[in-house]
Amino acid sequence: MTEKSIHQSKEEYVGDLSDGKRHGHGLCLYPDGGQYEGEWVDDKRHGMGTYLDPNGGSFEGEWKNGMRNGRGCIEWSGRYYGDWKDNLRHGQGTWTMPDGAVYEGEWRNNKREGKGTLVYPDGSVYEGEWRENRKHGQGTLTLKSGRKYSGSWENDARHGQGTVFFPDGAKYFGAFVQDQRHGHGVYTHPDGTKYIGQWEYDKFNGRGTYTYPSGASYTGFWKNGKRHGEGTLVYEEEDRYSVEEDIEAEEDIYELEESIYEGEEDRYEEKKDRYEGEWHEDMRHGKGTYLYANGDSYNGEWRNDKKEGYGTFTYVEGDSYIGEWRNDQKHGSGTYAAANGGKYTGEWHADLMHGRGTYVSQEGERYEGYFHEGKRHGAGTFTFSSGNIYSGNWLDGAMEGMGTLTCTDGTIYEGEWKNGFMHGTGKLSFTDGMVYDGEWDRDKKHGKGTCTYPDGGVYEGEWHENKQYGEGKYTYPDGSVYEGEWQDDKRHGYGRLIDADGDIYVGGWDNDKKNGKGILTFANGSVKKGRWINDKFSNEKKSKDKETRDRDFMEMFGNDLADAADQVE
Repeated sequence: MTEKSIHQSKEEYVGDLSDGKRHGHGLCLYPDGGQYEGEWVDDKRHGMGTYLDPNGGSFEGEWKNGMRNGRGCIEWSGRYYGDWKDNLRHGQGTWTMPDGAVYEGEWRNNKREGKGTLVYPDGSVYEGEWRENRKHGQGTLTLKSGRKYSGSWENDARHGQGTVFFPDGAKYFGAFVQDQRHGHGVYTHPDGTKYIGQWEYDKFNGRGTYTYPSGASYTGFWKNGKRHGEGTLVYEEEDRYSVEEDIEAEEDIYELEESIYEGEEDRYEEKKDRYEGEWHEDMRHGKGTYLYANGDSYNGEWRNDKKEGYGTFTYVEGDSYIGEWRNDQKHGSGTYAAANGGKYTGEWHADLMHGRGTYVSQEGERYEGYFHEGKRHGAGTFTFSSGNIYSGNWLDGAMEGMGTLTCTDGTIYEGEWKNGFMHGTGKLSFTDGMVYDGEWDRDKKHGKGTCTYPDGGVYEGEWHENKQYGEGKYTYPDGSVYEGEWQDDKRHGYGRLIDADGDIYVGGWDNDKKNGKGILTFANGSVKKGRWINDKFSNEKKSKDKETRDRDFMEMFGNDLADAADQVE
């Protein structure tokens, strides 16, 4: 029977009634604007019916005891079609969300639970198990980019054992914890890259082996994706590696971050170089041994990937260095021993002998003193293999400045040096009593100087390339004195000779003999004036008075010899 009934709740009903209750088919308008049209049983929505929500939503489907039960479709904040139980989505159903995502699968108590497939708006797809609206259990997530994860899930995060497939062919298989690789896992890449070992929070942590594309490999400990702790790196040709693993977790349900590999190649190493030792943040740091392919080796301390601190470098040829290092170079105090017997002990700077040190050569030469950039520089003493000793200043590896050379035969030079030569002013003393004190040029007496000879003779004057040359005075052992011009250790030019017996010659000289015009005044007052040839007087002119003599001298020698004649008087 169709009747119109208005309930105390001010609901308006038009439809079938039974014993005063809505029963059968009817339409009910609710005070809030909602309405239901369909089947009723005992005053409750029961059977097939449609409910229109005042806010625009709707449900069309089966009802039981006033609640959605059975199959039905609701359109509100998306669209759901499927099974219901007591007003809750329960069973099999498909939900199309407002953003375009679609879930098809099992529900329980209004939540995704069981097996189901979720297609995201960007085309990514998850297919697998759910619990309380979250991916949980076994499932596969395939992203639009081609990345894919298949394995265990917990509370919407990868958790347990699983496999990640990357678009470039890379692959990870292993343990996950809260969406991050954590535990034991294996990463491989088509280029040959491979890591087998422990992970923590998506990075290498613990012990593991990393194989590089070239075939080089590192086995040891890791921390935060970097080599850290004890480990061994075996290099390949032209390879040197720094691994920066930063494979991030998914930012949200839609995305998995790619693996990021950062390598640095800061210098080439020969094939099969090998390092065994400590690491810190991907760099050799602490104590370690580096074995070079050519047979060289270093054993000692490292800092920031460079030799620094105390260490020993052994060369395949037999040379060795033991001492301090800085920035991959010998720096500080150390000893370099050469296979041939040479040895240096002292200070270093930037791989060069620098500062104070002692060097001994294979020939037995010895230097004690200061170095500058690999060369003797500053004050130092050098003992030659012959036994001669130089003590003094050095410049750029050569004797320069003030210094003293003492020879095994007793010869001593004290004075200035330049570029390894006696140069400047200095004094050379021989054991036989000969002494030269004066100017030098490249190991030769040159300039002004005084030489005292073993026989007591003394020369004071000018020198040229080790020979008396120019103006000079020679005092002979017998007291004779020559003062005048010299050439090649011989009296040559104009000069005056005063013999020990009082004879005086003033005039020309050639090849250490009187030659040319001259005057010889004897101690008794007699005079020879004229021309001389090889110490022999060729003609004689006697002057009876001073005036006549002066005139003759002026004619023969000019003013200088005329003045000299006055001195003879």
